[in-house]
Amino acid sequence: KQIEYVKDIHISGQHLLDLINDILDVSVIEAGKLALHESDVGIHSVTEEAILLVQTRADQDNIELNNLIDDDGLKLRADERRLKQIMVNLLSNAIKYSHNSGKIEINGEKAEDGTFVIKVIDNGLGMDAEELEIAMAKFGQVYSSSAIHTEGTGLGLPLTNGLVEAHGGTLILESELGLGTTAQVILGKAINSG
Repeated sequence: KQIEYVKDIHISGQHLLDLINDILDVSVIEAGKLALHESDVGIHSVTEEAILLVQTRADQDNIELNNLIDDDGLKLRADERRLKQIMVNLLSNAIKYSHNSGKIEINGEKAEDGTFVIKVIDNGLGMDAEELEIAMAKFGQVYSSSAIHTEGTGLGLPLTNGLVEAHGGTLILESELGLGTTAQVILGKAINSG
């Protein structure tokens, strides 16, 4: 029984720490004080690491996660920790609003202009235009279904948007009610490692 209590306390403490960190990150971004520590980051490998961080939650709802980004040595000039945070936030949202036994795909490609486009695509609940606006607002949460457990503060997408913009990129959300959501991240020039 004591071990159960200790686990519960640990999980609650970690959740509280995550919330505080999100609030601090949003504040730092709004103040224009976010410092990026950039290096050449492997796109495929950072996506794999992000998947590992959310895999347990996906497994609980029997949601399949597929990394379709080719392991072809493409790299981005980015802050690796912040890029992983972007991916974890987008995957967490996709999992949260997916149906049981849903499917989430992560794909990416080098665009004609040299930028790299990452897409996180789910076949979950989706949102209408009004809900998309709420989702992008600080502390905004979309309650599309009472069957979906909507934990969190509503800072995930605004924080993700701020991190993407800090990298000089763009976050685009496209969604259709009942059909799912595609989060598209357009980032700087992709670099071939070879």
